[in-house]
Amino acid sequence: MALEPNAEAKQQAVKITAVEFTIACEHLFAAGEGHKAIQMALQVGQASQEVPLILSASGLLAKYTNRHDIVATLIKKAIHLTPDGTAELARSKSEMHIFLADALMAMGRKKEAMDIFQAIFKECPALRVTALEHISMALLEAGYPKEAFTVLDACFSSSDALVSVPLYNNMGCALERMNRSEEALPYYEKALELDPTNPVVSFGHSVSLLKAGRLEEGFKKYVRRAPLVNDRNFWFLELPRLSDQVDLEGKHILLYQEQGLGDTIQFIRFVPWLLSKGAKLTIALPIQLLDLIALNYQQTDCMLISDVASMSSAQRSEFDFSCPIPDLPFVCGVKSEKNIPHSTPYLLPSGVEGNRFSQIMREEAKDICGSSDSASPLARIGIVWAGDKRTKAADVAADQRRSTTLLDMMGAVSAHCPDLRKCEIYNLQFGRRRSELKEWHGLPIIDIMNEVENMEDTAAIMLNLDLIISVDTSTAHLAGALGRPIWMVSRWDACWRWGDKGDRSVWYPTMRVFRAQENSFLPVLAEVGKALQVALQNSEHPVF
Repeated sequence: MALEPNAEAKQQAVKITAVEFTIACEHLFAAGEGHKAIQMALQVGQASQEVPLILSASGLLAKYTNRHDIVATLIKKAIHLTPDGTAELARSKSEMHIFLADALMAMGRKKEAMDIFQAIFKECPALRVTALEHISMALLEAGYPKEAFTVLDACFSSSDALVSVPLYNNMGCALERMNRSEEALPYYEKALELDPTNPVVSFGHSVSLLKAGRLEEGFKKYVRRAPLVNDRNFWFLELPRLSDQVDLEGKHILLYQEQGLGDTIQFIRFVPWLLSKGAKLTIALPIQLLDLIALNYQQTDCMLISDVASMSSAQRSEFDFSCPIPDLPFVCGVKSEKNIPHSTPYLLPSGVEGNRFSQIMREEAKDICGSSDSASPLARIGIVWAGDKRTKAADVAADQRRSTTLLDMMGAVSAHCPDLRKCEIYNLQFGRRRSELKEWHGLPIIDIMNEVENMEDTAAIMLNLDLIISVDTSTAHLAGALGRPIWMVSRWDACWRWGDKGDRSVWYPTMRVFRAQENSFLPVLAEVGKALQVALQNSEHPVF
């Protein structure tokens, strides 16, 4: 996509240096104004004829967006502007080609990317380690951990074995994504020996420990991460971070949403433990979760995170500690599965909302499926096929691995479950991916998401369902927290919380995990369809 640079962008491109530009953009991202930084990068990248500035713009776009096509265009521009001549210029061009290959891999142009990497190996041996670091990570982010493992295994097995922190880290990442988390740990440990404070390696190590089931060690390292929040300038990030060594009696603690909605739903279960120790709690939440959490934890003060962010100095001074909600397993002393509170439901919507949606569902079923009050369906099933929209490149890549399409989900499940036609199917998909319903022409799907304003409303629908089938997103966590039967379709490089193997979750007793064994979801969705047919045909009142 080409943007016509405006006069202001041309002036910026002349006046600003690459370092100044990068610092300015990073400040905008830290302040939660990333859209301004992205627009600036697009315009300056187009207007500038300075290679360092163009590369800075492309680097920011590669990190914070999924517009790999624009990134590739800007890198090609920088290559074109770099003259031939000295060995230093030749090396510089080779380095640019490595970043171009990263962008091409992310665009799905795997062969072109691999051809560039092969050329670098032959033409610029001095960049061999750098190229191997990039090719392995590019393969990982594109969903090819086995291929990344093959590249790295050959690297470590060769007579002139190459060593670097990123190579060890990428090998650990490849093994973890291949669900061989215990084998990943030595590689992370070797990387940490070389760079003990590297935050990327430390986080990967913690995730592999957790996925391997080593919860005590994993959570101890997991809390070392920098909190992932929308605005890195939130005042409460400056408060002392709650640890497991604090006497909670009389302490005022600010718990806050960090990472995704699913993380908050999963770990909010630890609030009663904090209250039992005498803590006073304020919980900063996004609007989607506010009503549901406030309803279920009435001994706390639940507030919008935006309202907390705008507190006065006097209000801020009342707090002793802050704590990202995913830190709670560590704070509450989780050392093994036995320490996880397993009692469900620990979240419920109000009875009023449950009854309201029960009535809405009956009326819609009559209109869409011709259902009558006297004829009950074999089962009421809710479906979710995709995660929420993300923008950062790494997050987009992860979402692409965890999401499927409505056509693939319903097509595969219905093809292997003839009795699905005897059921009522309800859409639980929210956001932009809900539009896929317009392209579906198979079995009727009842869609009442226009009535949904927040997660309490979604929870009210779920209470009236017999089964929820969902990919790995916050809806799956919500179903588990409600104690509803949930069949969760996991991407094949499963998230740490689902472990390396098995069809059950230590976090949600009512969850059944269906694990993809390849990038395509079609085979595992066929398994879901077959399992659903068995459940439906064996009982007038199926148990899921």
